[in-house]
Amino acid sequence: MPGDDDCDVIPGSRRPDGTLRKEIRVRKGYVPPEQQQRFETKGTRFRDSQVPGFVPGMDPADLAGAKVAPKSKNTRRNENRR
Repeated sequence: MPGDDDCDVIPGSRRPDGTLRKEIRVRKGYVPPEQQQRFETKGTRFRDSQVPGFVPGMDPADLAGAKVAPKSKNTRRNENRR
């Protein structure tokens, strides 16, 4: 077939139920959508690199000195149920 050198063939395989998958011809360099890297904006990368609980403009020293509120009676009861 003309132009076969610009295509790759994904060989057929057997499914768990015993049926056969047909072989598939794809262009060279094709990456399926499931394997493509997800697009990330600069804002997403910045947000993921931040410390949890940190608010922009907050003094980092305040984050270390933050106090945890004591648990209420109902919260302790619910934890004991789990």
